[in-house]
This record gives sequence, structure tokens and C-alpha cells, in this order.
Amino acid sequence: MASFYVCKLLKKPGIAVAATIVHGNVEIRPVQKQDMDELAMLKSSIESTKLEAELEIEIACRIAVIVQAETPDDADILADQYFVEVLDLLTVEYTMSHLAVAQCGYVKNLDTGEYQVITKHQFAPAMLFIRSPHSMPQINSTQLLAYRSGDLLDRYKRSIHWSRNARWEKSMHLSLLYRWFAVEALFKLNENDDVTSPLMQFLGFPGNAYSKYISRDLLKQLSKDTSYSKWKKQMKVVVDKIRDFRNASVHSGFRSIDCTPDDLRLCGRLMSVGLSRCQGAVQTGILNGLKTVPEFKEYAGLIFENRPNVEGDTIGTIVHILDHDHLKHAQTTYF
Repeated sequence: MASFYVCKLLKKPGIAVAATIVHGNVEIRPVQKQDMDELAMLKSSIESTKLEAELEIEIACRIAVIVQAETPDDADILADQYFVEVLDLLTVEYTMSHLAVAQCGYVKNLDTGEYQVITKHQFAPAMLFIRSPHSMPQINSTQLLAYRSGDLLDRYKRSIHWSRNARWEKSMHLSLLYRWFAVEALFKLNENDDVTSPLMQFLGFPGNAYSKYISRDLLKQLSKDTSYSKWKKQMKVVVDKIRDFRNASVHSGFRSIDCTPDDLRLCGRLMSVGLSRCQGAVQTGILNGLKTVPEFKEYAGLIFENRPNVEGDTIGTIVHILDHDHLKHAQTTYF
């Protein structure tokens, strides 16, 4: 572990302070408290991240913290969690400002003195041009849902709402929670209902109760893969950890800084791929006339088994993502 100093800018319209303010281990300082080297790094970062429209570098406050981390990228992620905590508190005091951190700045390794300018492009919504693939109008699955009804459809809509919020949520913590809420919206019937079993099934790791209606040949074929067998042994522990993370956050005020960046990344990847498969399975059930969760659970094994290229998706996509930390050096905001 090394000590890193992470410095970023506050977005506009934010606050402009006259003197440095310290909140625990986070400092917010005015533009005057910088040297030319820092200014050059900040300008380079703003240009690289294409965030000119969100900032006024001449007056934007610098927000910084010292964290212990393995890499500059881990320090970047961890710093954001400290920043969010302080900005939440300041929002109560400065109610007329929009307090948010821009994903630009620099990271300094205090042990070696090396600097790393933040140059990652931030993903954002973009304009899509949709053309008709045929000369005759066709109804797609989304349009077909408008002609369906029932509790399962209502649950699907609520789940989509939570996942849409998660898609562009900048906090890794909240993004993970929103995706868990989206799974609960699909399957949770009462307070004591556990949604880990259907989540594990559509991730490709069905438990005993959910595997009895799935082809033995398919399960044997999946188990031949060494990585699949490895993750199958760990999956229940990891999914239970996500559930405990959810409960601790909701009931005990658990924060993302109480969780390691590696755990957050693993849980985030898992919920991202798991939720999309769960929603796809429920959509298939709705389009085939299922109206309730109990009905869906009766056919869950069949729906899983008949998912297009289920073996390739499980081994080639889900297990591959779990084996390779693709998101470690990618945009950390979204999953």
C-alpha cells in the first residue's frame, strides 16, 4: 500500500471559498492555493477528459484527500467516496449550490513523488439515430410489453426504473445498491424472501432447488470449464456478500469507503451482468404469458436453459468478466 494525494475540481455551479476548509482528511481550497505545475496538470486533465463545459478553472475549488491504496486508479476510486461524504454534509450548509466532483485532476504518489494526470474519458449519454431495418413497420419486444399486464410486468417496469438510475449513477456504492433493488423488484415477494437464488441461476450458477429442472447435460458441460467450477464454489459467498452490503447500507449507514475497491468492482461487475440476465429472463416470461413470480419460478429453469447460446454466454462472457478485471483501468463510474 502506498500513500496517494488525489486532487480534483468541483463542478459549476458550486462554491468558491476564500480560504482552505478542512473536513476530516478532505480539504477544499481556493484557486489561489496552487502553483503553476498544478495548474498545468489540471488544464491537461480537463482537456483530456473533455470536461471544459462543466468547469470554470479560474474559480473552481480544488478538493483533495490523502488515501492509502495499491495503485493510482484505486486511489482515484477511493478518494471519490471520501469526497461524496463531505459534499453530502456541505449540501446541508450550502443549499443553493450544486456540489459535485468533476472527474479530472491528478494523483500524486507521496512515496515516490510521481504524478499521474487523470485522463480517462467520462462515459455519458449520447444521441442515437434509429432507423427502420425493414420497409414494413414491425413490432419489437418493447412494444409487445405494452399489450401485456400482470404483477410480473409491473415488477419488470419497477426493475427497469432502478437499473436505469444505476446506469448513469456516479457513485459506485449507489450504482450497486440500485442494481440490487432492481433484482429485488423482480423477485422479492415479502421481507423474508431471498433473491440470491434466482440471481445465481441467471448468472449461470444455479443452486440445488433451481437446477433440478435444468438439463443435466448442460450442467455437466458447464462444469467441465475450470474457471466455471472455481467461481461456482465462490459464487454463493460473493452474492451473500452483496446482500449483506445492501442490508448494511440500508439499515446501518454502511459506506463504500468501508468496502475495498476490489470488492466494489467484483460486486459491481456481478450485479451488472446478473441483473441484465434476470431482466431478460423475466421479459421472456412476460412475452410468453407469465403473469406472477410463482408462475415464473416454475419455468425459470426452462427459460435459463433456452437462453440463446447459454453455455457461450456463461463461460465466454460472465466467467470471462469475473476472471479478468476489465474495469480496473476503465471508467470507474459505471458498470
